[in-house]
Amino acid sequence: MLSLKHCIQFLCFICFSTISAEILKDRLVAIVEKKPITELEIFERYKIHASTNTSYNHDYEMTRPALIQELCLEKMNDLLWERLTNSNIELSGEQLQAFKKNYHLEALTDSTVHSFYAGLVKKERLARHLIQDNIQLSDYELNYFMHQPQAWQQIGALWSFKILYKETPITDECDLHQAKEFKEYPAGKINKATHEHIDWKKIGSWQFFQQDGEHVAVFIDSIQLPTLLTTSYTINLLSINSAQEPNKETLLALFSGDQPLLKDDSLNKLTIHTSNDLPANMIAALPHLAPQEVTEPVMVGGRWYAAQLISQEPLSKHHLEDQVTALFKQQLLDKKTEEKLPMWYDSLKKDYFIKVLA
Repeated sequence: MLSLKHCIQFLCFICFSTISAEILKDRLVAIVEKKPITELEIFERYKIHASTNTSYNHDYEMTRPALIQELCLEKMNDLLWERLTNSNIELSGEQLQAFKKNYHLEALTDSTVHSFYAGLVKKERLARHLIQDNIQLSDYELNYFMHQPQAWQQIGALWSFKILYKETPITDECDLHQAKEFKEYPAGKINKATHEHIDWKKIGSWQFFQQDGEHVAVFIDSIQLPTLLTTSYTINLLSINSAQEPNKETLLALFSGDQPLLKDDSLNKLTIHTSNDLPANMIAALPHLAPQEVTEPVMVGGRWYAAQLISQEPLSKHHLEDQVTALFKQQLLDKKTEEKLPMWYDSLKKDYFIKVLA
């Protein structure tokens, strides 16, 4: 008997097959300047959305107008990208296959997925440089945003804290010992009133306030972020353009300077704070290294990388504050950028010839 998951996949397959049979001949649907949009291109985009979103409307004819608009906007992004830069979006085979696997797009061709992936990258970069860089945030606006539970939930923060509710004022230290302790509690689930009263920067001390007629005491023990490491690592990062994996002796000679770097090689000093700063197996190796020791080489995008540990130290509360503030600022900027995108695209439409034929 088929599971619900396999039933949905089977129905999607039947739906795709039926629609594919109807699209017997590809045809021109729209033009943005000299860039064509064809029926096949629209259908391929439909398959991407249907594969990545289980709640997506599977009625192709109903979603088709929105898909045409999406592709018209993407063609405008392509034209603007070409006008502002001569570079292409380079995606390695590993990146492309990982994207297909993560979003369950294995059934689609590499060219279809590459076009979609590159379009997302162009949109994000253009929006960041042409819209986001011109957005001004006030201190009040950022501080207000940082007191919203959903904003904390968005960055995936976990709080370890104690909290105590009493009908009478909390003055006795014995009262504080009655507080219940919650480990790794999702900050987004803490009620809004509590968020509004808590100063999240006061880690390691009690805070007192009144809420709904009760006296409340809160002690924040720690705040954890999904990608933020508890230790800061200073490293030398070596990048080698080589078809052959370098051995340990070669790496040590390159790090020490006993063997000169080639023209396409590089050696840079970096400070690592998050798990996104290096490949996962290199991050996992750093806590086990002594100073001057080297990680195993890792192939990324056709190049070999290796890290040499210089020093390590626990992250300070000040650094945590900087990281959290930076995450909130970026989140708010992203939100405002999305709000401005429709107006930006409306202004772009005045610069390009767009014709929808059918």
